[in-house]
Amino acid sequence: MRRAERRLGELGEVRFDVVTTGTQLKQALDVFYRLEASGWKGRGGTAVTQRERVKRFYDGLVDRAAVWIPILTVCGDPVAAYLLRVSGPNIFALKTGYDQTYSKYAPGLLLTSRVIRFGLEHGMEMLDLMADNSRWKADWAREVRPHYELLLFAPTPAGRYAYWVRYGVREQAKRLPGAVRLARWLRGAGVLTRNSF
Repeated sequence: MRRAERRLGELGEVRFDVVTTGTQLKQALDVFYRLEASGWKGRGGTAVTQRERVKRFYDGLVDRAAVWIPILTVCGDPVAAYLLRVSGPNIFALKTGYDQTYSKYAPGLLLTSRVIRFGLEHGMEMLDLMADNSRWKADWAREVRPHYELLLFAPTPAGRYAYWVRYGVREQAKRLPGAVRLARWLRGAGVLTRNSF
């Protein structure tokens, strides 16, 4: 970490700022959106700004919840940012983004390090990096905190359709004689993935 910090510092002044309130929060959110869309998420079409409903959710979250947006800059240019949800002494890392032209300097790791220090200075008891257990996350903790997914479907025709497509067809197919054996055989043959059936 020290070497990455030193190498990044050789490019110019490195700053770490955390925006927590006011009109600056919306500006910081725009910075985050740009960083996140500039990399592989933007190329893959999964960046927040490329999905209207998701963007509306995060725009609204900033208005109704305690959100911190830490930004790491070099010579005034943003290179990495987090979108953090704060609840009491707990911080949840909802999203992260960084400028991939700086990837050899590990801006995401440097930002995480500074977020941890900042959080501890402000009474943080836990930083949850959320989602799956990626290798870079394992570098920060010795144990994995289990997460559970809760999906809610609206009691509307669209909600029922979404449920049926996601679960109903699969459950009904399991009731067909031999369907489970067929699915196992197809998985073994490489035709189906684990989530296909």
